[in-house]
Amino acid sequence: MFSKRILVFAVVYLAVSTTASAVKCPDEYAELLEAGEYMDLIAATVSQYDYPADLIIRVKANWPPAPKEMGLQDSVLLLLYVDESGDVLRAIPAAGKRKTHPDFESAAVEAALKYKYKPAILNDEEVGIWHPIEIVFYIEGR
Repeated sequence: MFSKRILVFAVVYLAVSTTASAVKCPDEYAELLEAGEYMDLIAATVSQYDYPADLIIRVKANWPPAPKEMGLQDSVLLLLYVDESGDVLRAIPAAGKRKTHPDFESAAVEAALKYKYKPAILNDEEVGIWHPIEIVFYIEGR
């Protein structure tokens, strides 16, 4: 079970810089994503784009007070819907057996919704995509 989760994470992590999944509407696959059925969505379109979405503005996530006081560190894998203008319209924590403090998820979603992307290009047109990204909360020096 543990190695299977590592493999799934590795595949998603590798996909972050090389792929995204085109959809016409941000809600079209949201139910599948929320249920954790995102691997097929990502894997089906690995080489679909002329140019993948490119992050141009990253907003630092605010460290949630409760986990910070406890000294907790973690990361949150999100699936973002980036529209054809490069705005993030949806940010869904990737479902899975690995749980994180809910405050980390909330802070990651809040920050990701402020990100700005150079849109993905398909057939010389800017297109909306689902895009995975990891937001890491860590304490320097640990």
